[in-house]
Amino acid sequence: MINEINDRKDQAIRQKWLWLLAITQMLSIIYAAFIYPTLPPLFDWLSTSANTSPLWATCIGHLVAFAFFYYCAYYKPGTKLLTFSLFFIPLGILQAFAIYSAFLQMEWLAGMFLSVDLILNLWWYVLTFKLIKINEILQIKVIASMPGYLNAMTLLQMATNVEELNSKFSEAIQGRSSRFVRALRREYEIQKQRLVLTQSSRIA
Repeated sequence: MINEINDRKDQAIRQKWLWLLAITQMLSIIYAAFIYPTLPPLFDWLSTSANTSPLWATCIGHLVAFAFFYYCAYYKPGTKLLTFSLFFIPLGILQAFAIYSAFLQMEWLAGMFLSVDLILNLWWYVLTFKLIKINEILQIKVIASMPGYLNAMTLLQMATNVEELNSKFSEAIQGRSSRFVRALRREYEIQKQRLVLTQSSRIA
């Protein structure tokens, strides 16, 4: 899928996003193994959770998460998982802030990991926003290469008024996937705006 991206800047964003994902997952495993048990009494619930959960289970969990993100957001230009993650990343950042507030009571290693983890997650959050935009464009390219899309787009462009455009659009999306409809709707909105402006200029 990366080969379909012509913009080097977009390629760089995708690759940075993937590297940051791998790094944050590895840091989380290290964090669970060595940092949580060193937290002060205020965070005993984290220490207990880490001690009662086998390290192998933590590793598998993060590897599965990495595999899901890689396949759904990097290999495939998906946006749903990325959008879903945007709601949960801030919760993790807030948790890090809560733990960071006890920095003076913590082991220096725990504080260092928390600081690094916080910075990387903030960076990954920003790149996730950018990746969503990039993947939306990629999805349109994929849809545009599907049989019938170019014909449907041509039909919309041939419409001479809004009523005809609405009729052609309804006909073109019959039985099509939601991705096809979403991509064609962009062309529909463009043509609708063009026709409205044309009709307005004629009236004026």
